[in-house]
Amino acid sequence: MSLIPYWNATGNTTYNEFIVSRMHNHSESIFSGEWEEIDVLTSDFVTWGLAAMAASEADFPGSPTNSSWLTWAKKVAYTMELVVSQGSICNGGLYDDESQTHGTEFDWFSNGAYFQLISRVAYASEG
Repeated sequence: MSLIPYWNATGNTTYNEFIVSRMHNHSESIFSGEWEEIDVLTSDFVTWGLAAMAASEADFPGSPTNSSWLTWAKKVAYTMELVVSQGSICNGGLYDDESQTHGTEFDWFSNGAYFQLISRVAYASEG
């Protein structure tokens, strides 16, 4: 994700093909808008959403065919919203994926990153 702001600040395109390739490799999983179909940590899931949001904000080249970086960020945000809103899954927050007591401790990183993602998506979408 930090290579996108690097490109935006410097104009150095050295890593652009790598970034686009990695993002597009997740088009059928992370950016599909489906939670049940993939086995990904919530922290990884939301981080990919933030990467798509950063690409959208920076007008990063190589956006998805018939879509946009913002659309991909929205898919992640709305998929996470469904997970959070189903209390039976997370009971009011995202649990720590790495905890020894999995399912009993809330994950500050995932919750904070999710809040950041939905805030940025709402701002970019004007609501």
